[in-house]
Amino acid sequence: MKLSSSITALALTTALVATGADAKDFFVQAVTPGPVTGAALGTVNLQATTEDKAEEPVPYFLDSTSGGSESASSSSTSSDGESASAALQQRIGKWVSVSKTKSRGKYRRPTDGIVVTTPTTGETTGGTAGESTIGGSTGSDGGEAPASETPVTEVPTTETPVTETPVTETPVTETPTTETPTTDTPTTPTPTPTPTPTPTAPTPVTPPAGSGSAWANFDALMASGQVQGGDRIFLMDGYHGQITVANKQFASTVLIAPAAGATAHAESILVANSKNVHVQGLSVWSISSYAGNGALVRTYDDVRNIAFTDLDLRSVAGAPNYANWSLSQWTTNERVGFLLQGTSVTAARNRITGIYHGINAYGPSALLENNVIDGFSGDGIRALGDNSMVRGNKMQNCYQIDGNHADGFQSFSLGPTGTPGAGTLHNLTVEDNKIFEWTLASSSPLRCSLQGIGMFDGMYDGVKIRNNVIQASGYHGITITGALNSEVVNNTVLNTKASGSAWPWIMISPHKNGTASRNTTVANNLTMGLNAPVDAAKGLATSNNVVATDASTEVASFLGRDFRLKASAKSVDAGTASVAPGDDINGTARPKGKSPDAGAYESY
Repeated sequence: MKLSSSITALALTTALVATGADAKDFFVQAVTPGPVTGAALGTVNLQATTEDKAEEPVPYFLDSTSGGSESASSSSTSSDGESASAALQQRIGKWVSVSKTKSRGKYRRPTDGIVVTTPTTGETTGGTAGESTIGGSTGSDGGEAPASETPVTEVPTTETPVTETPVTETPVTETPTTETPTTDTPTTPTPTPTPTPTPTAPTPVTPPAGSGSAWANFDALMASGQVQGGDRIFLMDGYHGQITVANKQFASTVLIAPAAGATAHAESILVANSKNVHVQGLSVWSISSYAGNGALVRTYDDVRNIAFTDLDLRSVAGAPNYANWSLSQWTTNERVGFLLQGTSVTAARNRITGIYHGINAYGPSALLENNVIDGFSGDGIRALGDNSMVRGNKMQNCYQIDGNHADGFQSFSLGPTGTPGAGTLHNLTVEDNKIFEWTLASSSPLRCSLQGIGMFDGMYDGVKIRNNVIQASGYHGITITGALNSEVVNNTVLNTKASGSAWPWIMISPHKNGTASRNTTVANNLTMGLNAPVDAAKGLATSNNVVATDASTEVASFLGRDFRLKASAKSVDAGTASVAPGDDINGTARPKGKSPDAGAYESY
């Protein structure tokens, strides 16, 4: 059983933290009170069938067994020998209650949880400028070309999107540049978190009858010094400007959420030099003409244990209408959704619409789970930190507005001085994600040629890429240059055309500096192309993959994007159980038949 695949099936829980005897509830008035209205969000499931079943809402909760003492450098080995971050394993229970049981023993079930009221979502107008720093690194795309083709190397300019030279049927290699995010708050050492109290079910919370009992604005409440660990802050209907949490080292989690029945709109969210903060259920988009092209939600290196869940995050209020935008409108609205630095930062169950980069997570032990990115003109998700998890996310409809070579998911290592490709990224898991280049009924001259999972600047040690579904027209479906002790198993990687293309491919190749990949397995995949070597001396194994020349003979409905298998497919029972994940992208146990099926779906 999986986490619910539809964002509409999940309740926006407005209270999930422990509320002890001394914990308090605060209410905050809006800067501009009133209803929040605007363009409605459509349903996104990236599937034309009912295979993405709605499930019972699963609440978030705080797990007292984790004690709030995550360590980015700690690691553990699960019962099946998987290497993972102990901090990440704890936070899977702490922030997100998991509704699927993995036979691999990786996820533990929560022991209790809290479910309360469900706020509404919407839009508003009017307000102030948001924080305008993007920061981060420009990623890189590339890899090895087939022997008959010549790769093209692109050289980017400083802090300027990379410009590509169009080359017919030739993969692209890019060299990334690095930008340093601007820090508004001085960095200070992060203290060790103290234990979190045991959760107790709260009583329902409603806004006070009169405005006199609520704080005038969020900044005034923060400046008062009254908020302590375990407290809850409820924002009333309307526009609240920028939500800033700085220099707040809470002993246990503080919740910031809409009041019951309210829709709280923020221009942006900034968290710096703080720990144990959970922001849930807010509507976040820019309304200022001076908003710039920065990140709507921003955390810095000096934070720990921060979570953002159930946000309705858009570049602007009208972002759900992105399919009608001109190039000028896309460029004007070129904003990053999340820019997340710091340790143990979570982004889960968020809806991100009409954006440039969706989620950039640069710190260790990041958890990016069950987010929906609908309409993007940069990269869907980036994760650069050790011991991070990217799971159950959905990305669709990519637009080309500049020289960026778009990826659904991208990662690259950073050296000691921040040079891309000069370090080693450890223990990254990318699983159960869906990446679709285009799902709209009509095309667009701005439609991009998307790459699926691009990891072009290793080294990458302990990477697991499994149970992902990718449909794109770019060459690189899944590519790792510089893989160590890694696996690429049971993925479905198909072109936007059913036949006539030998890509997107799955590729394992050396690092750009020539360092060989080692001890890496590519198995049980259904793909349009395969460029993965077999080299026993280097521990490179490739087996039980199905290369489709006509994907329509393999999947239930290619045009309908139903990529479960036909009974007659070569992929049925084509895998090997020795490396197959214990369940498929839908949570179906493997195998159903005599052997696991190739691809992300266990169909027969």
